[in-house]
Amino acid sequence: MGKYKLTYFNSRGFAEVSRIILKLKEQDFEDVRVDSETWPKMKQDTPQGKLPVLEVDGKKIPQSSAIYRYLAGEFDTPQGKLPVLEVDGRKIPQSAAIYRYLAREFGMY
Repeated sequence: MGKYKLTYFNSRGFAEVSRIILKLKEQDFEDVRVDSETWPKMKQDTPQGKLPVLEVDGKKIPQSSAIYRYLAGEFDTPQGKLPVLEVDGRKIPQSAAIYRYLAREFGMY
């Protein structure tokens, strides 16, 4: 297990599940809360220019769903072993397939 640094805005939002996972697994982590004045200055240094970002031993992992999957796999939780589905000829984790379906249904892309 590495050293964890979770960066997100000063709210629960998309980082809260990651915070909960890390606390439940009794992991020490740096919880960086970004305010509206700081964000424009640091945006260019984040992958994809978005938050949350989980940094593990210097490696930056963007996007909340990718972070959840990474942490689930890191701690060998059942969520880290979701079945893989084939959608449109691509193999993707079940959670991603559900998200993709809902996004299409609600016209998100």
